[in-house]
Amino acid sequence: MKFLLTILFVFTFYLVFSQDFILNERYIQLTGLVLTADSQQPVLNASIRIRNTYRGVSANLQGFFSMVVKEGDWIDISSMGFKKQSIQVPLGLKEPSYVRIVALESDTIVFNIVNIYPWPSRAKFKEAFVTVKIDKTYQEILNENLSRLIRQMMVATLLPDGSEMQSRSMLDYSSQAANKGMVPTLGPTISIPFGSTKGYSSKKSDLPPLKW
Repeated sequence: MKFLLTILFVFTFYLVFSQDFILNERYIQLTGLVLTADSQQPVLNASIRIRNTYRGVSANLQGFFSMVVKEGDWIDISSMGFKKQSIQVPLGLKEPSYVRIVALESDTIVFNIVNIYPWPSRAKFKEAFVTVKIDKTYQEILNENLSRLIRQMMVATLLPDGSEMQSRSMLDYSSQAANKGMVPTLGPTISIPFGSTKGYSSKKSDLPPLKW
């Protein structure tokens, strides 16, 4: 019982302390511009992130950004081709807003010189270029792609797009609407040549009557 009371007391103290700490935190609206240090041009799409968190924003095309931070937060500003810079939100601000202009310095990366030699000499390159074997010419590849069989196969396997599907659906709907309520026919129509009635009977058909 004493153990449970001790745990309850510690948990209550932790909740009260946490709420008091949260209520004492001040949130600041951080607004600023990210510019280049040498020419004062905006750094577009610069990354502005609160340190040790996953919260952050990106500067727009004019280098402008705005985000909610807390007093004392460290803000890391970075962009490709520039040195990373960090600023801290001051403590004890009188206003709930803070404006800052950040100037990023260019970061130049120097690589070692690499010499690329495609061929040992000009004569070797000429020899390899002349003796290269080309399996097919562009004209032969074009003739194969435009052949009748290839085009038929492409048309057969090509799926209809949205416009064609809509046209087919509308055509089927109009056909069903036009045939709705019509009496079905008994079979194909027989045509009798003009002036020739031999072999045809005018008697009533032996077919059973339709049941509706």
